[in-house]
Amino acid sequence: ESLMLEAIQVAQALGVFLGPQDMERAFQAVEAGPSNMNSMLQDVKHGRPTELPWLNGYIVREAKRLDIDTPVNRTVTALVSYLSEQNQKTS
Repeated sequence: ESLMLEAIQVAQALGVFLGPQDMERAFQAVEAGPSNMNSMLQDVKHGRPTELPWLNGYIVREAKRLDIDTPVNRTVTALVSYLSEQNQKTS
């Protein structure tokens, strides 16, 4: 939820309206497939690059440019990037 709230804040600063209904749809999609492993986790586990730079990384870069604090997205981006780099080294 914190990731989404930060993303919504950045989107709105960029003139893109995202609201509670968008967050609800995202959570419904997650709940609909709890046994599915998302593609980013699959990439990390198999030592492949992730799409993180184009997703959460974009939110972090735009937030910085707009002087908006996004500590949760920044942390997730750093952690997944680190895991991805480590798994790419061992694959």
